[in-house]
Amino acid sequence: MNNSIKAIISGVTFGLISLTSVNATAVQHTGVPMKHARATELQQEISAAFVEQSFENARLHSPFAGFKARPTAKSANGSELAKEMIEYAAKFLGTPYVWGSTGPKSFDCSGFTSYVYRKFGIHINRTSGQQYTQGTNELQRIGDHFAGHTQPDDADLQPGDLLFFSSRRSGRRGVGHVAMVASVDRENGTCKFIHASTRRGVVYQNFPDNGYYSNHFIGAKRIINDGHIEAFNNK
Repeated sequence: MNNSIKAIISGVTFGLISLTSVNATAVQHTGVPMKHARATELQQEISAAFVEQSFENARLHSPFAGFKARPTAKSANGSELAKEMIEYAAKFLGTPYVWGSTGPKSFDCSGFTSYVYRKFGIHINRTSGQQYTQGTNELQRIGDHFAGHTQPDDADLQPGDLLFFSSRRSGRRGVGHVAMVASVDRENGTCKFIHASTRRGVVYQNFPDNGYYSNHFIGAKRIINDGHIEAFNNK
């Protein structure tokens, strides 16, 4: 017989024994059957206890009693992956910017993000414009807030997400620059990103800045998905 069925039968049997024991105790205590109203009340209490005990006994004797569910992809391990990525990216602070360079001695903006992601087994496209076609775009709606110099609705923004900007080379509506979110300050509605800037190389930048980056912000994408987190958890 299947072990699970045996466990359920065992639980029900245990409950029946408990029910018989309680009824016998009630009669023994009074010497006579209890009055109908009190007997009904006690019967209801016993029935509830019986069901609860039966399920508990079945659970304890189940072949899955020791089973523990694995964390889902949206567990804290997702933030652990992003944390390690940001820590790794920070090792390149001060690395000079060179257009077309993919590291590690120099980077351009998309060369930097693709290099960091690749270190963790996540392959993204080479250019900022191509990277903008990847990932999920539910973060797009925060663009209007940033562009309007107001606090962003950053409830979805997380470390590891990519922020995209226009540039002088790409034009006002084109994607010409990419950065990686390093931290999010939800209380103040701001974040800090790390990127390879043309003038200073790899640096941190507060955002929104009510200046260049706020004016050129286009949108944000999340590249890290459940499969990446699962791979990270199992490494």
